[in-house]
Amino acid sequence: MVRPAIIEKLKRELQENITVERQVVYLLVEVRKLIESNQDGAKYKALKFCCDWVAHPVLKGTEAQNIVRQIDEFQRLTEAMSNLPSGQKLTVDTSFGGNTPQPRT
Repeated sequence: MVRPAIIEKLKRELQENITVERQVVYLLVEVRKLIESNQDGAKYKALKFCCDWVAHPVLKGTEAQNIVRQIDEFQRLTEAMSNLPSGQKLTVDTSFGGNTPQPRT
C-alpha cells in the first residue's frame, strides 16, 4: 500500500505551483520511492539518477558514473561542434563510448 500513498502525495504536490527548491527535492525523493517500490530503476535510469543526485550530491554507484560519463561526452561533442570553423564537418562516434569528436575536411 506504499505506492498509492506516494502517488497521492505526488498528485497533491503537483497541484501547487513549484516555486522553491524544497518542493523539487520533495517531488524527486517521492518519485525515487515510487521507482524503488515498483523496481523500475533499470527502466528509468536517468530519472533515478536525478532523484538520487538531489539527495546525495556525490554519487559513486556504477550506474551513476555511466550517466555522468555520457553527460561528459555530450558536453565534449557540443563544444567540438560549436568550435568548428565554417564549412568543416565533424566525425563523431554516436555510441557515447568516450571517443573525442574529430574534425574533418
